Amino acid sequence: MELFVSNFSLKTSEKDLTRLFSEYGYCRVRLLVSLLKLINKYQGAYGFVRFENEENAARALRKLNGERFQGRRLRVEWSHESKKELVIRKHKS
Repeated sequence: MELFVSNFSLKTSEKDLTRLFSEYGYCRVRLLVSLLKLINKYQGAYGFVRFENEENAARALRKLNGERFQGRRLRVEWSHESKKELVIRKHKS
């Protein structure tokens, strides 16, 4: 399952986020910074954190959404891909 993470500093590294999110289980982090955000001097970046299972991802989402990290409040939510997976699972049950 994958989480979408935003509103962290441009100085935050993949290693920083991996350290933070790995407290909730094994994960892989991908950071992205759009050129538009850099041009507009937007002081945030975004990325994706993929967990091996839904329970670990859900725990990380509950605990870290809105938490301060390196001076900014993180926004953590399900990625669009994971939202689709959750809807499909719900309808199959």
